[in-house]
Amino acid sequence: MRDHAFVQLSDLHIRAEDGPHRSIDPAEALRGTVHGVYELGVEPEFFVVSGDLCDRGDHAGYLRLRELAVELFGVPVLLALGNHDGRQAFRDVFLDDPMAVQAEPYFYAQEFDGVRIAVLDSKVRGEVGPRQLDWLRQTLQQPAAVGTIVVVHHPPFLNAVRHMDDRVLRDAGALAAVVRAAPVLGLLHGHTHIASMAAWAGTISVTAPGVAHLRTSVTAAGLGFVEGSGFNLCVVRGGRLTVQPVVLPGTQSLPSWLDGPREGTAAART
Repeated sequence: MRDHAFVQLSDLHIRAEDGPHRSIDPAEALRGTVHGVYELGVEPEFFVVSGDLCDRGDHAGYLRLRELAVELFGVPVLLALGNHDGRQAFRDVFLDDPMAVQAEPYFYAQEFDGVRIAVLDSKVRGEVGPRQLDWLRQTLQQPAAVGTIVVVHHPPFLNAVRHMDDRVLRDAGALAAVVRAAPVLGLLHGHTHIASMAAWAGTISVTAPGVAHLRTSVTAAGLGFVEGSGFNLCVVRGGRLTVQPVVLPGTQSLPSWLDGPREGTAAART
C-alpha cells in the first residue's frame, strides 16, 4: 500500500479586488502559501480547501479565486463551503450544473487511488443537517480501499481557546454517531484559523491554520488577526492519517482585534 500525501488549506477569504484587507492581502497570502508548499519539497496528489473560499461569497470573488486556482494549482483541488461562502455564486462560477437548486448544500465524495474524501457543507448555522448525515452514512457503508477522510468547515470539538466555543459544529453529536458506526481515517476542518486537534468519535479531528491570516491562540486581551499563513500536510501511510500543521515564516504582526478582553483559555474558567 503506497503512501498518499495531500495538503489541506482553509479560510482563503479571497475578495474580488486584490490588496490589503485589515492590512492583509488574501490573494497574496494564497499565492505565498501554495508556493510555500512546493518550496518545502511537498508534492501533493491534491489539495483540499475546507471552506471560506471567498470573504463575501459573491460572484466576483469566486471569479478571482478561479483565476488564482488556474495560476497556482497543478493538481486536483477539492472545495468545501464555509459560513462566508455563497452557494449560488459558487455554483455559478465553479459548477457546470444549470439545473442545480442553488440553495441546496454542496456535498460530494471523490476518490484518489483508494483514499476517499467526503466533503460536507456546514455553511448554514454551522450545521450539516439530516440529509447530509444520511448521505454520509450511506457513503461510508461502501468500502474505500484505503479509507475515508471527512471534510467539514466547522470543527465538532471545543477548542482550547475559550473565544472559539461558539464556533463548533452545532450538530456534532449526530455527526459523531455516523462516524463511530464506520471506519473513518479522520476529519479535517477550518473556521478557527488555528491549528488544533482532538481525539473525537473514535478517530482524529483536526483544524488547519488559516491562509488569509492566523488568529491569536491564547490571549487575555481578545481574539486577534495575526499576519501569517499555514497549511496542514496530510499523509495516509499504512492505513493511518497523520497531519502536520505548517505555519510559514511571516511577520506574525497583529493588525487588528476581533473582540475585547476575555479569559484566554478553557483552563481560565476554573
